[in-house]
Amino acid sequence: MIVDFDRKNDSLSEWTSSCLQKARNAYLRFSRPITFVLGGIVLGYNAWANLQKMDVVRAVSAAAAAAFSTFHAIYSIKQELEIPRKQKALQNLANQVNEAAQNHFPLVAILHCKDDHNGAFDALQSRFRYLKGSCRIALLPIDCKEDIEPKLQSLFDQHGVIHHAVLSGHGNEESVTFREDIFGLSMGALSSGGVHPRLFRYIDPKGTIVLDACSTGRKGGIAQKISRIAQRNVQAPNCDLDGGMGWIVHDPENGLVFLGLDEYLNSVIVNYQNGKRVLCRSLDLENLANIANRENDSSLMTYVGLCYLKQSKHAKAREAVLASFKLDMPRGVKTRVLDVQQMILDRTNPLLEEPGTIAG
Repeated sequence: MIVDFDRKNDSLSEWTSSCLQKARNAYLRFSRPITFVLGGIVLGYNAWANLQKMDVVRAVSAAAAAAFSTFHAIYSIKQELEIPRKQKALQNLANQVNEAAQNHFPLVAILHCKDDHNGAFDALQSRFRYLKGSCRIALLPIDCKEDIEPKLQSLFDQHGVIHHAVLSGHGNEESVTFREDIFGLSMGALSSGGVHPRLFRYIDPKGTIVLDACSTGRKGGIAQKISRIAQRNVQAPNCDLDGGMGWIVHDPENGLVFLGLDEYLNSVIVNYQNGKRVLCRSLDLENLANIANRENDSSLMTYVGLCYLKQSKHAKAREAVLASFKLDMPRGVKTRVLDVQQMILDRTNPLLEEPGTIAG
């Protein structure tokens, strides 16, 4: 590579920063498989050396460890090789959403992991496909919190306004990370000052920030802090997420809405406005049912039935469940959804004089 050292200092600085960024990203992608490969080689040699000494116990132990390390190396390499295919599938789905969009539709920035640790791409696809016909989306792959500002700024410069944002990653009460081994957007970073003007000024003050990351919505956690600092609406789950029972939709009254249920059929999504926990206005369930029909999603239609049941609209609840039987069931949640469907049918049985209801 020929380097032009006559560039201006700022251009050279940008070029150096870009090279360092690429080197860091390459290290992050391949450090794990390389570590496992080297570990397998060392342990394999150790097993052979112990076998030569007739130390069978140590030889077998080292061989088992070498096999384990080799398996993880192969698995890690396989995961890395699948990333381009999954990125393409993710982009194809984004293109489908945008093909059905119009220029006046709200723009949603989706900042997500560049890699696919723990099925991140699959979970993301299961979320934003419900925005088809109501929003435009922009996929912004990132590695760490330092990537957020330039990505949002570039998108803002192109479109003038970003109505909503989704930060999709791995999380806990105090942080959102975009790679398994990188410390991401944390409570400490928010407390240090300067994060708000850099990260949130590009998002419409009336818009919603969704943290699609486990446990970020707990009381006193990072979602509540972002909401208070950014003075915006923030929605996040207060426990671990389940891809098959979580949806991001656009509601006519509430704007961007994150929906999700736990195994006990409780909502796991918490809504903060300016740092205070608030309730969303009632959802347009007819709109939600139309989305479920369009996306052929039995679990979302069952969720609609559950919402009607909580409102004591038993006929509507039963109608939604019967409609859900004609739709496809997402993988991994079939048993749970069947249990919900049966519960709704039992409580809305027209033969019962006083069908039961559940608390809202």
